[in-house]
Amino acid sequence: MFSENTQKYDMFVKIDADTIITKNTAFVDVLNFFQSNDYAAVQLFLHDYFTEKNISGLNFYHPTRNSFVRSENRLFTDRAIVHHGKVAYSEQFPHLTPVGYHCLFPNDSQAFHYGYHRGLKNQTQHEVDLRVAFAKHNDRARDLALMGFHASRINKGDHEYTAINFQQLLNDAITKVDEKRK
Repeated sequence: MFSENTQKYDMFVKIDADTIITKNTAFVDVLNFFQSNDYAAVQLFLHDYFTEKNISGLNFYHPTRNSFVRSENRLFTDRAIVHHGKVAYSEQFPHLTPVGYHCLFPNDSQAFHYGYHRGLKNQTQHEVDLRVAFAKHNDRARDLALMGFHASRINKGDHEYTAINFQQLLNDAITKVDEKRK
């Protein structure tokens, strides 16, 4: 869709469904940034509920300074974008750091998926940070996310929410967490 519309828009923004934007000027500020230089993309921090850390999560793209290739890798979908210029990060936008929240109100599926998906991608630092936050809060969502990391080590199945494998792993994790939290 991006590739078919490069001449129609001034900027593309990839916003996940679990993102809450809190900085009202973010889009205008990044658009002005693109219009004043030759950068291809901007990646801004979101404050992650699970780890209580800022994570790279909100991506802006100049429509003609990137190639948007259809990804064949369902695990690493964002790696299909080729930048034809520099990428700016949150350090260049301190007034937009963080620009919002990631997964502030997760349901059980989102919580488990967080750990399972990142575990499949071998993002161990997320697990370390998650364990610290869980030790502090001892909440259900982080507990399920940790169960997702654990499941990713023993079952390398499909991480899509509707996959039978994922649903079975999720149901097992919910049962274990409910029993543990009684």
